[in-house]
Amino acid sequence: MDEDPQEFDVLHQSWRNELQPSGPVEEELVFEIVQYYWRKRRVTRLVSDQFAWHADPELLDGTEPTDKFYAITKRSAPEKTKAYQMAERGEKLCELTAKQMAVEDRLDAMIDKALKRLAQIKAFKEVLSMQSANRPLALPAAA
Repeated sequence: MDEDPQEFDVLHQSWRNELQPSGPVEEELVFEIVQYYWRKRRVTRLVSDQFAWHADPELLDGTEPTDKFYAITKRSAPEKTKAYQMAERGEKLCELTAKQMAVEDRLDAMIDKALKRLAQIKAFKEVLSMQSANRPLALPAAA
């Protein structure tokens, strides 16, 4: 699969501009979010490639299935009818869709979790800065 590192860098920069991290912890969380989002894009590309491969027009044009198809399905030519082949491809595409949805759901959950952590850290920093701006730190009383 061809992936452009510059495309990742552009994506990372756009997320940095959007989330405006300050400090190494926030930077790391933004990078983590971008990696999850990148993986989600990768899954979509891989599944799209698989859909194209399983919906090979050569298999749908009414001609006899190719040896390539039989090698893929690991069955011999006489066992296959056109209807069976189409049903088998349809089943495979449904399976791919279900797997894609499951992976995307997990990635979405990881993105959400990282975004929540980032928001919590930003809120914590805000509270700390407000406290330090409003009053000096109280020293413990001497015993």
